[in-house]
Formats: sequence, C-alpha cells, structure tokens
Amino acid sequence: MKKIGISLIVLLLSVCVIGKVQAVSFNLSIIGATEVKVGESINLSADYWIGNDLLDPSQPNGGIGHTFHEDVTTSSTWTSTDTNVATVNSNGKVTGVAVGFTTIRAVYTNSGETKDAEVTINVIEGNSSQNRRLIIGDKYEEPGPILVAGQSRGTFVTLVGVPASKKSDIRATSSNTEVVEITNINLFNDTDYSMDDVIFVEYNLKKVGTAVLTVSVEYEGETYEDTYTMNVREHTYSLTITDKNGEELPAEVKINDKVQLKVTKYQGTLPPEDITNEVVWSSSDESIASVSGGKVTFKKSGNVSISATAIYSNEQVTKTYSFTVLGDEQNNNSEPTNEDEPNNGTQKNNTSLCTVNDEGIYYDNKGLEVDIKTYKQKCGCRKEDGKYYDNNGEETDEEYYNKVCVPDTGDVFPVIMSLTLVLIFAGIYYISKIYKKKFYKV
Repeated sequence: MKKIGISLIVLLLSVCVIGKVQAVSFNLSIIGATEVKVGESINLSADYWIGNDLLDPSQPNGGIGHTFHEDVTTSSTWTSTDTNVATVNSNGKVTGVAVGFTTIRAVYTNSGETKDAEVTINVIEGNSSQNRRLIIGDKYEEPGPILVAGQSRGTFVTLVGVPASKKSDIRATSSNTEVVEITNINLFNDTDYSMDDVIFVEYNLKKVGTAVLTVSVEYEGETYEDTYTMNVREHTYSLTITDKNGEELPAEVKINDKVQLKVTKYQGTLPPEDITNEVVWSSSDESIASVSGGKVTFKKSGNVSISATAIYSNEQVTKTYSFTVLGDEQNNNSEPTNEDEPNNGTQKNNTSLCTVNDEGIYYDNKGLEVDIKTYKQKCGCRKEDGKYYDNNGEETDEEYYNKVCVPDTGDVFPVIMSLTLVLIFAGIYYISKIYKKKFYKV
C-alpha cells in the first residue's frame, strides 16, 4: 500500500508540470483537501521531495526518474494567515472556525535549506449541502496532462462535503470505453499520508479519440458528480509546415519555383521549436519536386506531397503538405538545347523561359540557378511562338526587338542612300573617262 501511495504522489506531481527533464530540485508540497466545514477538521500533509523541475510525459514514468519522497508533516512549521477563519496545529490539522478563505503555510528546514508551501482553504457552512461536490483533479490543473494512446494513467478526485465513508459508493464511468477504459477506483487509505477526502480513478487510454469521464456519488438522497472531457492524442507533440517566415504555404506553384519550408514542433506548454534541420524530408514524386533541407524545387506539372518526419522519445511523427505544380508540360518535356550555346534569336527555344525570382536569383531556361553572366548568355534575344524576348529574357515588342536585338535590320535607308551615291559617282567617273578617250582620238 505504501508503494501505491508513493506512485500516487508521483502522478499528482506529473500533472502539475509538463516538459523535458532539465534539472534536479528539492521541493515541498502540501497534500490534502482544500475545503472544510465550520466546526470540522481536515488533515494536511507536508511532502518533501527530490525530483526534476520539468517532467516529460513521453518518457518512462513521465521522465521523473528516481524521485525521493519524505513525509515531513510533524517536522514542519504550520501557520494560518487568518485564524478567525481556520486554525492549524503542529501536525497539519486544520479546523474550520468561520465561513471564508485562509492560507495555510508549511515551512521545512533540512541541512540549512528551507522550503515552504502554501494552500488556500475554503471554510463552508457546516450544515449546508449546497457546497457538496466531487472535484476531478486533472480537470482543473493548468496545464492538464497530455493524454497519449497506449498509456495507463489516473486522476485524483476530491470529496467536498461528502464523508470518507462514502468512498465505496463512488462510481466512475467513461462515455466511450473504446477510447478510455476505467480499470480501478482506488480508495487510497495509505497511512503515510492523510488524504481521507481523496480517491484515485485509474484508466487505460486505448486509442485516439474523445471520452467523458464521469465520477459520481449518492449521499443523503442527492447525486453529486463531476465530469472531465479527455482528448486522447497519438503523440505528445505535433508538427506544422509553413514557409520560412512561418506563413501559410500556397496550394499552387509553378514549374521552376523554389520554396523554403519550415517545420515547427509543439509539445505541451513548451515554447514552439524550429526543427527544420532535424527532420527527414521526402517527396512523393521526385520527378515533380525534389526537397533537400526543406528547400523544394518544382520540376514539372502535377500533384506532389512533401513530408517531414521527426523522431523524439521513440515517437515518430510525420507532417505532409501537398502542392499542385502548374506549367507547360509540353515545353517542359521537350528536347533541351545546348546549354553552352547562347540563344541569340536564331535558334528555337523549346524549353521553359528564363526567370528571376523576388530574391534576385537567376534561373536559366532549364530551371537551373546561374549567375547573371550565364543568364544573359542563355537568355539572349529570341523569338518564340510569335513572341519577342529581349536580352534579359523578358517579353517585348517587335520594334524594340529589331532595334536592340537585330541592329542589322534596323534603319536601312542611310545605307541604301550611301550605296546609291557611290554607284552614281562611279558611273559618272567611268562615263567621263570614256568621253575623254573619244575626244582625244578626234
């Protein structure tokens, strides 16, 4: 029974704080009911324990490891902030004096180290039944425990205004036994700790889903109960995939687009963590899109899914995002041109157009990242499908194209006039020579 008592204390602590195991510390906790009737008494216990500041529920035993507990109730100093409401003796026994609230404080010193703990006590009317109720502990804990399928857990239930003798009459039910199965109602009569007004309901979390836990008892012709909605998850952590700035990703992209993805891990109340470089990336179709380090390159049109897989504490979680790649499939699959031969407008370009993204990164007509010099060589002036493109690969009109890209076919009038004048003067010259020869002979 003592073993059960210690395990219950461990569970109580595990629902108070959730996180990764980080540091060992010494703490003092007050255990017991928080309400008492006027003229009646309750017993509180002081528990001095050694454990971790942050607990990880995904680890064995909640990541607690070896935790030492010691009942220091009689070795602690007990005080009440308002003795007109309730008093407390040296053994932690609290007696209600008048309706109201007071704070009970315990202080314990060990080897020069002092620890203290406080609890607020509500004193209610001794003959009133309206304050009777059951309180499911996990329901009111902030944050509550992370419920993961395959685990076995339990929750404390406090009896308020209901005598301990009614423990055997308490019932616990689950609205969905395929998700949460009640296994035991522990009456908890451990002599090491005075928890006369507390029971412990144990259950198995069988699969992912939602179930409502209801704990009830009948007393003096009335039924008192409390309910707790339990959301059972598959894992203790979840992932999200966004763009590099944490914004929502587009559903549609274009051929040759490049997108940098970001993966964020969420676990309990821990701060969100960027694990982009820690996950394993994969593509459902490498011919449509490839991914490396979260950077996705879209190669051809089609539908593709990019997945990120993380493994923590033997739990594997995969998050997937789907894209639709838009583009000209015929142009994308045509025979490539010689990459080393610049396209100056005399050869047909059957591949995708050269592009420059918002970050000023240049891509040639095959979607490969290049420097600006190579970009201008491969993306020189060209005519394609009745359209004109300048030496930056941007669409232009025929007049600009002829003026900038084909200067030899620009303004030809001066050339024609020059040739005409040359021919005229040459003709005059030869005619004059002929006449001179004739005149000389005469």
